[in-house]
Amino acid sequence: MPGDVEARTFPKGVYVITSQWGDRRAGMTAAWVTRVSAAPAMMAVAFHRGSYTLEVIGESGWFVIHALPESELELARCFGRGSSRSRDKFAGFDVAATSHGQPVLAKAMAFLECQVVRSEDVGDHQLIVGEVVDEAELRAGEPLRYREDWFSP
Repeated sequence: MPGDVEARTFPKGVYVITSQWGDRRAGMTAAWVTRVSAAPAMMAVAFHRGSYTLEVIGESGWFVIHALPESELELARCFGRGSSRSRDKFAGFDVAATSHGQPVLAKAMAFLECQVVRSEDVGDHQLIVGEVVDEAELRAGEPLRYREDWFSP
């Protein structure tokens, strides 16, 4: 099937995407994250339609991309399983807030805070493009890279 080779062999990072609107806070693990512009800096993330995180981003207009260090596989698994609609994925993790009230995970290597500028239907996903308005490197280290077997049931 087209796409199988890419899924198995092209390296991808592991990221946690977060967003908050009022008391609704959501997060998910993502591998389909890419830079789409240098000036201004813009990032794109692909979301499965029906994602609670996508819903919260649609309401808030903001999202945060967290790059994770190799040591944070369990954090990635926590945000990669289930829905923030039914459980608090942030429980047990230190969380700060950006100046726009968006959640930042303290265990991340770095984060990019993005304001939504565009949304497109793409196949079975929704592509959200955001302009980077704030960023910080929180710690040095090697980034966590995606392996499908780490997230399979």
